[in-house]
Amino acid sequence: MEEDNYINDNAELLQLLDKKEAVLLFTQQQPEKQQIDSLKQEIKLLQTQLKSNEDRKNKLQGSINYLSDEHKKLESRQNKEIEQAKQFCDKRDKMIEALPPSLRKKAKDQFLTLSQSQDEFNTKTVKSEKISASAGFFARMLHGKKLAEFDAQFENIKKDMENGKIGNFDVSADFSRIADDINHKYDAEKQQLQNQIGEKQKELTLVDENINSDKITLQSKETSLAQNEKSLEDKVNRFSSVYDTHPFVDTKSIDPIVQKAMDNGQILGSEREVQVLAQLLSMGCQNSDIAKEVLSAAIDKGAKYIISEQSLGVVGHYGGGVLSIDRASMNHLDTDSRKVAAIATLVHESRHACQDTGEDIIRDNWANTFIQSSLKEVDAYSIEVAAMYQMNQKLGTNVGKENTWDSHAYMLKAFTDEYEQNYDIHKALNRAALEWDKQYGYDYKTQQYITQNWCHLEERAETVHPEEIAKRNNIMYQGQPYLDIEKVTEQILTIDKSDYDIIIQKLESSGKKDDSLQYFTVKTPEFKKDDKGNILQDEYGFDIIDYKITPPAKKFVYSASTLQTDLSDARVAFNDMTPQQQGEFMQHELRQGKNSFLANDTKPIVPTRETSFEKSKVTPLIQINKGMEM
Repeated sequence: MEEDNYINDNAELLQLLDKKEAVLLFTQQQPEKQQIDSLKQEIKLLQTQLKSNEDRKNKLQGSINYLSDEHKKLESRQNKEIEQAKQFCDKRDKMIEALPPSLRKKAKDQFLTLSQSQDEFNTKTVKSEKISASAGFFARMLHGKKLAEFDAQFENIKKDMENGKIGNFDVSADFSRIADDINHKYDAEKQQLQNQIGEKQKELTLVDENINSDKITLQSKETSLAQNEKSLEDKVNRFSSVYDTHPFVDTKSIDPIVQKAMDNGQILGSEREVQVLAQLLSMGCQNSDIAKEVLSAAIDKGAKYIISEQSLGVVGHYGGGVLSIDRASMNHLDTDSRKVAAIATLVHESRHACQDTGEDIIRDNWANTFIQSSLKEVDAYSIEVAAMYQMNQKLGTNVGKENTWDSHAYMLKAFTDEYEQNYDIHKALNRAALEWDKQYGYDYKTQQYITQNWCHLEERAETVHPEEIAKRNNIMYQGQPYLDIEKVTEQILTIDKSDYDIIIQKLESSGKKDDSLQYFTVKTPEFKKDDKGNILQDEYGFDIIDYKITPPAKKFVYSASTLQTDLSDARVAFNDMTPQQQGEFMQHELRQGKNSFLANDTKPIVPTRETSFEKSKVTPLIQINKGMEM
């Protein structure tokens, strides 16, 4: 029961074709994923904040260390100055004590005078009478040597003061007063430094607290992140396991026609890809008679179905017996509308497989090239919208009704209007076909069959033969032709003058002539003009009033005898072909019992052509389209 509930809860994701995308979407939907993303952001911010605080801490510690060093230096200078002062005072006092008592006051006065000159640092200007000169006769007789020593020492002191060898203190003061003055001076500076150190210490304490708090928070979030990652990993592993073992479709719902294709190995790919295609093909068979008829015919012809990465920028492609559909369009089949859209593409490409009759392809001039390539697309699109109509009716979808599918919307509306009037499927298909050239069809024929010269014949046949082209390509429904071939052909050969000019330029540059150009109808746009004859143009481009139509020079010739025209050999380099072209060419050559494609691919391939109607052999026309389908 729990497993069933789990499958029901994740049914949409389990239906996805691409396991990587399914797992990715499942992961994104889990609450742990949002929590993990949030935690990673928070952890990143915390780590940034932690690093910033660590850097701030280092800078603060550096500042504190610097201020502490400056404080030590101040203390050292303070102690040094006090020591110097003490040594000076001891020396000075001994000098004075060595004098007779009667001369000591005189000696002190000399030091006082010397002290008064300290501010000017100009002891040379101090004029003091020598002790020996001021002493009496008997004093000089008794203490002459000491007096001379004092005078000499005093002169040395003056010189030391001039040279800055004695600190800046009062040389006449007692040592205790000098020490007090020195301490007062340095203590103020030391206190200022101590205050700065204290402020930095407080800031450092706060930063340390923030760092510790961030580390605790970071550790908690990293633990939570690991728990969420483990929980998410367990969930993803379970989903991945269920995805691998859960069957994509109920094998009981597979249509017998599709089961036949599976048994014959005509549905290719991984087990899940085969299941996806089988489900869609069965759904088409069960909800549209037209789809069932086309898919059955393609499968009977041996067409193979595969989901692939498209290299041509299209949703679907058929070539060389292989029908491929773009993986991107198959990866979200959670609604009936998306499934119908995918089935419509499969029907379109299956119709191309049905057109591949093995008959020789007619491409002897520009007009026939246009007719042949375009008729195949007209037919495939007409059958596709008819199947789309039936599936919409049965499943209640609206696929193709919105104007988002280019020609689909025009064609589907035309088919619906005609079919619901008289329920004649052939008339409805023809009505839809006449709407193909509205949008996508015109781009298809001009971009691919004007910009690329697909006609390689040296001589161009004059006539066009659309009826024979339609016959050879099996363009009919239930064994009967349904196209108003003349109207459709005239529409196909109606092009803008600018596109027509490209054809002319290609022919002139090649030095060739193509008489089939007389069948083209050229449209020339006419623009709005002002009073002076200037073309009016708004921000969206030219405003076209109407088209001037140049009618075709002559009507179409349908006689099969026109095919008995001498056709020269066509030359095309194998290396110039795309891989799809090479595949189709080799398939065609193999059908004809040839192996010319095995030759050196640097040389031209020269297929043999015969001129009789029944046996005419030409290089197959390769369909390439940058639009929706091919």
